[in-house]
Amino acid sequence: MQNSFQFIINVAACAATACAQPANDTALIAPFVDAETTEQFDNVATAYLADIEALALPDLALSFIENLDNLGTAENLNEEAAFFAKHETALSKIDSKKLSMCDRIDHSIMSNDIRLGAERAELGLRYLATPKRDSEPASLYAAALGEEWYRHFLARWNGAEIDPDKLFAFGEAALKKSVATYDRVIKEMGYADNAAGLAAEFASEKYHLSDEEKLSVFFAERQDIIWKNLGNLFASDYGVERATITLSNRGAEFPVPGWYERDTGTFFYNIFDETFDTRQGDWLLLHEATPGHHFQVNASLNAPKCNGRFAGQFVPAYAEGWAAYVETLSSDLGLTRTPGEKLAAIEWDMVRSVRVALDVALNAYGWSDEQAMDYWRENVRGQEDVAAREIARMKRWPAQVVTYKYGADVFGRLKDEYAGDGPSDEIRAYHDAVLTYGAMPLGVFEDLLPEMLPGGK
Repeated sequence: MQNSFQFIINVAACAATACAQPANDTALIAPFVDAETTEQFDNVATAYLADIEALALPDLALSFIENLDNLGTAENLNEEAAFFAKHETALSKIDSKKLSMCDRIDHSIMSNDIRLGAERAELGLRYLATPKRDSEPASLYAAALGEEWYRHFLARWNGAEIDPDKLFAFGEAALKKSVATYDRVIKEMGYADNAAGLAAEFASEKYHLSDEEKLSVFFAERQDIIWKNLGNLFASDYGVERATITLSNRGAEFPVPGWYERDTGTFFYNIFDETFDTRQGDWLLLHEATPGHHFQVNASLNAPKCNGRFAGQFVPAYAEGWAAYVETLSSDLGLTRTPGEKLAAIEWDMVRSVRVALDVALNAYGWSDEQAMDYWRENVRGQEDVAAREIARMKRWPAQVVTYKYGADVFGRLKDEYAGDGPSDEIRAYHDAVLTYGAMPLGVFEDLLPEMLPGGK
C-alpha cells in the first residue's frame, strides 16, 4: 500500500519532451486533433503543473484524522480555493474533443484533480469554522461534516463519484453472491453441514508449508504456469521480467499473507502463523505479482501509449482494483484448480465484499462496532478472526478498503461489456488498454475506454 495524494504530480516525469506524444504513435493522433487547441492545452497544463508543485499540498493519508489535521489554516485553504478556481477557468476553455487521446486523458485527470482540490478547500474552510470541533473524533461519522467528508474520501480513493447508499447496496449484493458461491463449493466438497470437518480438512498438513525452500518451489511452479498461459489474455509480456518471490521477515507483527514492493520488484509472502496456508498461494500470486501489481506497474513503464504529464501517479482503485480483478482470471491462467484453492479466493472475496457495506455503515450511517460485528457474524461464513481488525481499520482509514472490490467490479464489468469471457482478441485488447494508457481515476477510464479500444473514434 502506498500513500498518495492525487493532486501531487510527478513533475519530474514531465520534462518538455516527455510530455509530447510518442513520435511513432500515429494511432493516437486522430484526424479531429486541432494544433491550436493542443498548444493551448499544453500551456494550461504546464502552468498547472508548475503552480501545483509550488502549492505543496499534503499527501492523502490513510488516517482520516491525519487528513483533517493536514488541512492547514483558513488562509492556506482560501489560497488553494483560488488556485483551483483559476485553473478550472483556464481548463474549461479547452475543447477536449479537439485533443489527441493522450491529451484527453490528461485533460480529464486535471479536471478530476481540480474538482477534488476545490472540494477539499471548501469543505476544509467549513470544517475549520465549525464551533466546538473535536480535535480527534472517534470516527469520521462523529467528525464535523463527517458524511460530506466521507463522500469526498470515496471520490479521492476511487477516482469516481460514488453514492454511499448505492455503494452499500453494491456491497450487500456482492457479499450475497460470494456467500452463495462459498456454499456451493463446500457442498460439492461434501462439507455443507460439517463446518468442523471442513476446518479439520484445511488444518491438515497437505495444505501447509513452513520450509522456505519448499515454498520457493511452490511459488516458482505457479509463476511458471501463469507465464505459460499469459498469451491467453494479454497481447504481450510488455518486456516485464518475472517478479522476485521472497519470504517476508515481518511475520506475526504484520498479519497479512503478502505484499508487493515496487522498488525491488519483489513479491513477499508472509508466514504469520507457524505455517503458510498454500490454499492462499494462487490468488495471492495473481494479485501481487503477475498479472497484478508487478505486471501492471512494469507494463505501464515499459510500453506506454502516452508519455503523459501524470505518468507515475498512484491511483489507489486503479492499482488495487486491477489486482483484485485479475484474481478472477485464475482459471484462464491455469491456476486455482482445486476446491480448496477456490474456497480460499472466495473467503477473501467475502471479506472484501463485507468491508464495502461496513465501510459505508460505519462512516456514513454511524453504526457502532457492535452493530458491525453482528452484521459480520450474520452475513459472512467464518472469518471472525479478522473481523475486529477490519472494523477498526475501516474506522481509521475510511474509504480505503472500498478500492479493492469497487475497482475490481469496474474492471470486470467493462471487460464483460467490451470483451466477454475467455481468451480472445477482444480481451487482449481490453487488457492492453488498461495497462498501456497508464493509471487514471476510474471515472476517467470508464468514460474514455471506448476510444482506447481498437475501432474507437
